[in-house]
Amino acid sequence: DDILNVVNTVLETAMTDDEQVSGEHVPRIDIRDQDFLRFSQPGEEAAYTPSLSLWSLKGLNLKVMSDAGIPVPPGFIISAELLRYAELFDVASPQFNPQLRAAFEAKVAREVERLKQYQTYPDLQLLLFARSGSAFLMPGLMHTIHNVGMTQERAEQMARDTGDMWAAYHTYAEFVKTFGAYVFDIPKNGKQDSAARGNFEDVLTAYLQERNAEDSGRVRTDVDSLDGNEMKELSFRYAALVRDTYGNIIPDDMMAQIMMAVECVYRSWGSP
Repeated sequence: DDILNVVNTVLETAMTDDEQVSGEHVPRIDIRDQDFLRFSQPGEEAAYTPSLSLWSLKGLNLKVMSDAGIPVPPGFIISAELLRYAELFDVASPQFNPQLRAAFEAKVAREVERLKQYQTYPDLQLLLFARSGSAFLMPGLMHTIHNVGMTQERAEQMARDTGDMWAAYHTYAEFVKTFGAYVFDIPKNGKQDSAARGNFEDVLTAYLQERNAEDSGRVRTDVDSLDGNEMKELSFRYAALVRDTYGNIIPDDMMAQIMMAVECVYRSWGSP
């Protein structure tokens, strides 16, 4: 604990010294190019301030590595400065500004589209992680949404392109599970499922038991022991839990997924 406190103090000092953090809240009226830090996009990377408070240590490391010629996949980071604004992310806030939000969504869509021209393999699917980043150690744990942009149709295409059905539908299953658990608050396990409506862990357990009873020649103990067709069926059962049991719809549109995931990570700032 003493070591962690020392590290935290150093990082907090670095964050404060770059003069990017201020307690004063001035409402935002626009979205700026400097709110987005691009990396591994030659000719598209604007000048930036190497600030821990804006880009986090992980973000700055990606930028430094790409600038040094290390083959980092192209991407962009949204400035932590924007996370200060309830008018942008908190739709329940009286400060929420739909015009500012629309401008932000349009900017993110342009940045996502820009990434496609830097893909080494144009046929590969672009998937994203919605996660938090911090300049210093944070109490608690903020949410991470895996494989944003995934759909059942994309899973089918990925299975055809790669010849690996298990990997394609495992990718889809992980997306459905994390999106359902964090965006829609669907219980991950029985401990969280106080109302006993259904949870992802029980869906998996029931399916493993079902398959073992149907085919006793091979014992299935977890997702890694499933074959490709079984992984496909499990992903569909996860989706059915979200849709049929809890009445939630995961959109197929990538931008809609991105914005719902970003809102979820933003809300998790205040999680216990």
